[in-house]
Amino acid sequence: MSGPVTSCKLHVFLAANAPVGVILRRGPSKRVQLIKWDLDTDTFLPGQWFHGRIYEDRCDLSPDGKLFIYFALKMNINSPYYPEYKGSWTAISKPPYLTALALWPNGSTWGGGGFFLSEKKLWINHYGKYDSKPHPKHKPIGLHISTKQWSIDDPSPVLTSRLSRNGWVNLRESSDQCHHRELARVAENGQHDQIEIFHKQSLCGKITLVMRRTNRQSQYYYDYLLSSVSGRFFVLPGAQWADWDHRGRLLFTREGCIFSCQPDDQGDYRNHLLADFTNARPESISTPIWAMDW
Repeated sequence: MSGPVTSCKLHVFLAANAPVGVILRRGPSKRVQLIKWDLDTDTFLPGQWFHGRIYEDRCDLSPDGKLFIYFALKMNINSPYYPEYKGSWTAISKPPYLTALALWPNGSTWGGGGFFLSEKKLWINHYGKYDSKPHPKHKPIGLHISTKQWSIDDPSPVLTSRLSRNGWVNLRESSDQCHHRELARVAENGQHDQIEIFHKQSLCGKITLVMRRTNRQSQYYYDYLLSSVSGRFFVLPGAQWADWDHRGRLLFTREGCIFSCQPDDQGDYRNHLLADFTNARPESISTPIWAMDW
């Protein structure tokens, strides 16, 4: 008998050079599933579950979609992971599986994670008092690893670097000051939270996707809207993640579902449901041989 529907959140990572996406499905709060998405066919391959926390703002997908780097927390001293991996770690796997090919023990929730500079080069957010050496049983093969200190002023250097690499422009760095003022006015929420506004144009250049990132007590919250060349604005109500794909479609997640749409020149759109993951339940999934080795 199936249990009650569990609320969940979806966060998506799109490969830069391949029609591949990876989804982190979180829900309940300490259960996370990895799902692989073929963007050409809109088919989904459910992957492994993790009992613990995976920090989506410290994860990344390689440009070819073949490797996934993530930061995981399982700070239970009775867990078999605790003594060897220190309870938290950065790992690289082959999605949709979480089996670590490379792994860097951390031991806290500071630092951790990383992002890909290219298919064979990546930066690991382990430096200073954190051990930047990989676990002896999980060493990276065929990859160039950088562990330099990226930014001591940025509380989320992995996320900020990933957004910039993927074409998101921070309005503080925008050269179009009129556009900056108008978007800032629309995205203003009148609160005293720390707010940053990013924007990303569609392939046709006529529609702009605007993301407002609000930092409340070190937790990020997102709001999205569309801006058309005519100056009209359309809110994506309830969207928890949104981005353009390689075909120019607008993709977004809401309440455990993934939607696509193709906004017209005025920014108007109709949603098309691609997948509903609200009924997913944790299960044990074995790692195939091909995902256990480089």
